[in-house]
Amino acid sequence: MRCLVVSCALLLYPSVAFAGEPSFRNEVMAVLSRAGCNAGACHGNLNGKGGLKLSLRGENAWADYSTLTRDQLGRRVNSTAPTDSLLLNKAAGTMPHEGGARFTTASREYAVLRDWMGAGAKFDSAAPQPTALAVEPAVAVVFAPKDRVQIQVAVKWPDGTTRQLNDLATFEPTTVGTATVGRFGEVVRVQPGELVVLVRYLNLMTPVRIAFVPDRPAADLSKFSEVNIVDRHAKTPWQELRITPSGIAGDGEFLRRVYLDTLGIVPTADEARAFLADANPNKRKVLIDALLERPEYAQHWAQKWSDLLRNEEKALDKKGVQVFHRWIKEAIAEDRPLTEFAAAVLAGRAVRTPNRPRISTGPSAIPTFGPSRWRRCFWGFASVVRSAITTRSTHGRRTTTTASPATSPASATASSRTTSGTIWTATNSSASRSFTC
Repeated sequence: MRCLVVSCALLLYPSVAFAGEPSFRNEVMAVLSRAGCNAGACHGNLNGKGGLKLSLRGENAWADYSTLTRDQLGRRVNSTAPTDSLLLNKAAGTMPHEGGARFTTASREYAVLRDWMGAGAKFDSAAPQPTALAVEPAVAVVFAPKDRVQIQVAVKWPDGTTRQLNDLATFEPTTVGTATVGRFGEVVRVQPGELVVLVRYLNLMTPVRIAFVPDRPAADLSKFSEVNIVDRHAKTPWQELRITPSGIAGDGEFLRRVYLDTLGIVPTADEARAFLADANPNKRKVLIDALLERPEYAQHWAQKWSDLLRNEEKALDKKGVQVFHRWIKEAIAEDRPLTEFAAAVLAGRAVRTPNRPRISTGPSAIPTFGPSRWRRCFWGFASVVRSAITTRSTHGRRTTTTASPATSPASATASSRTTSGTIWTATNSSASRSFTC
C-alpha cells in the first residue's frame, strides 16, 4: 500500500517527465547517477569495473556518451532494438551483472534508457542545463511517534520553469543505521539520531539535515548560563532536540576528560593530585591553556585529522603520508585558523594570507589526491569545517569552551554536534580557545 501511495504521489507531480525525446544530458545521466552506475564503488571507479569506465558522478557527459555508444564497437547500445541492448539488460538484471539489478523493467529509469535508444541515442549538446535545486525541507526535526519525512525535489531551468524530479534525483545518506532512504526521497527512522541526506541532480547538490528525536519533554535550560559564543551555538540545538544539559562535572571527572580530549592520555598521579589540591577558582581555565601548549596536543589532533582526511598509503606512498601528517601537526601546533587550513587542504596547495607565513613549506607539502577521492572525503569534511568556522573569533584563534554543563547521555544519540558530550570554555588575555569532548 505504501508503494502505491508513493507512486500515486509521483504521478501528481507537475511536469515530472520531460517533453519529447529523452535527453542524454538531463535524463540519461541522471539515471546513471540514480542507479549508482557512476559511483566510485562501481563504474565511476578510477579503473572502471567489468571493462566499463564512466566519469565519477557524471562529471563528463560527453565522455560517458562516447563510452556507451562507441566503445567496444558500440555493443552496449542498440538503437534498432533497444530492449536487446547490453546496457539496458544488465542494469535491469535480465542478463548476468556483477553489480546486480539496478532497477526493474517497469521503472522510470528503464523507460528513459529504452526511449533514448529508440530515438537514436543522440547526444543533445544544446540541451538547457538546470540552474538551481530547490529541496524541501532543508532541515527537519522529527519527534516520535512520527518516524518519517518526505523530501521533495524541484529543479529550476533557464526559462523560469520548475519541474518536480523525485524520480530522477539521487538521495544519499551520510550516516548508516540511523534511517533508511527510499528511491523517491522518503526517509524512515531506524533509531533516534541525526543524519544528512545529500540530494543530487546532475551537477547540483543540496544537503538535507534530519534529526529523529525520541518523545521527551522540552529542554530545561533554566540552570544554564552562557559564557561565550560556543554556549550560544550549543543552546540552540539543545532546544531543538529537547536535550537538557547535565550539571557541571566534578574536578576529578573534568580532569580525566580534558586530558583525554586534548592529549589522548590520562593525567599522571602527581598531575591529578596537584590539580585537585589547587584552590584557584580559575584552575580549569589555567589547565586548559597549559594543555593546549603541550606537544601532545598537536600530535593527538594531527592523528584525528589524518584519519578524517584519509591520509593513508592507499592514496599516497609512505613518504607522502608522513609529509601530510607533519604538515597537519605543524598547522595545529601553530594554531593556524581553520579557514586557512581548509583552504589549503581543499586547494591542495599553499595559501598565503596577510601577516601570516606560508602554510606549507614547499610544493610537495600537501599531497595531491584525485578529484574522486577528495569529493568522497569532503562531503562530510565541508560540514565539519563550516560548523567550526562559524564559531571562530576575530583573532583567528580557537574559540570555545565553558567549564559548563555537560550534555545529558541522550545527546550522544540525538545529536552529532557533540562528540562525547561535554563542552568547556577557557579564555586568556589574548584570545579564546576551545575544544569539544
